Amino acid sequence: MKICVCCGIQKPFSGFTPAKGGRNGLHTHCKACRAAAIKEKRRQNPAQNREIIRQWRRRNPERMAYLERKYKLRRFDLTPEKFEEMKLAQGGVCAICQLPSSGRRLSVDHDHKTGKVRKLLCSACNTGIGQLKESPDILTRAILYLKEYADISS
Repeated sequence: MKICVCCGIQKPFSGFTPAKGGRNGLHTHCKACRAAAIKEKRRQNPAQNREIIRQWRRRNPERMAYLERKYKLRRFDLTPEKFEEMKLAQGGVCAICQLPSSGRRLSVDHDHKTGKVRKLLCSACNTGIGQLKESPDILTRAILYLKEYADISS
């Protein structure tokens, strides 16, 4: 047990963050007090905080890309590992055009009404479905239209 010098409350060691030079290898302020102090410092110095974040992002591009991807996948309740499973199951190709993602990542296709994840699509196919309002009727009319004019262009 350890007493926080800020709030004066005795807490278990797990309530303190590690510190290289600290007594017992822990900070003197508990996690809650440290978090409040850091939040206040950031509020008082927003420009400095933005610059620190900007520098970290520049120094850590791979980590940043991973975190951005993880954040985007979280919208669909997917982990990066589950995404890779889906990609492997599809053979690394778009579920519609069957072409490889050509250096770009496959997009998570989902039903906009239910939010249910369907499959992985390339950007072109995913955008196409969205432009056609995810409507089988509109897509069928588009297919008929293309077939009608396919003979003329041949």
